[in-house]
Amino acid sequence: MLNKSLLIALLLLISNCGSEKQSKLNCEHKFADDSIELCLPSEDWRTEKFGKYILFSNAASDTIGINRSVMSITTRDDNMNITAETYRNQYLDSLTKSPGLGLNLLSKGSITIGDKRFYDFEMRTTKGQVYDYLMFYKKNSKHYVLRGIIPHKIRDGVDKIDFQEFFKSLHIK
Repeated sequence: MLNKSLLIALLLLISNCGSEKQSKLNCEHKFADDSIELCLPSEDWRTEKFGKYILFSNAASDTIGINRSVMSITTRDDNMNITAETYRNQYLDSLTKSPGLGLNLLSKGSITIGDKRFYDFEMRTTKGQVYDYLMFYKKNSKHYVLRGIIPHKIRDGVDKIDFQEFFKSLHIK
């Protein structure tokens, strides 16, 4: 009797193991937490989590282009009853109206990656020192801000396409 009960419990455990939290991504270098999963380009990419901020940076010192940039994902779950597009517009307005920041808007639009619609913009400082790209997405009540930033002197042609490629595997749980 004990063996039969143990066998049933074991079968139930095995059949349910990982059914809810099974990964949607299959890649060699993956970052995952309770809300997102992301395939990283190589083992040189490091992650640091600070509350609602996740930073991605490349640890290799002899790299150029996208590997010299810093990426981040920020989540906001403050029940803002606005769309991702409105959030993007408000964020952009706050940056462009801040005296002393000296920012030039390069483009503003939207992009579909997989089945997700992101609202984005790219900008740089007026003196051209820093290039910055941001994408905004909303799922349920959470807003996600994906950001890539790189100093212009080491930009080496990096643009929004490179940052979109970096984030294309993003799975939001």
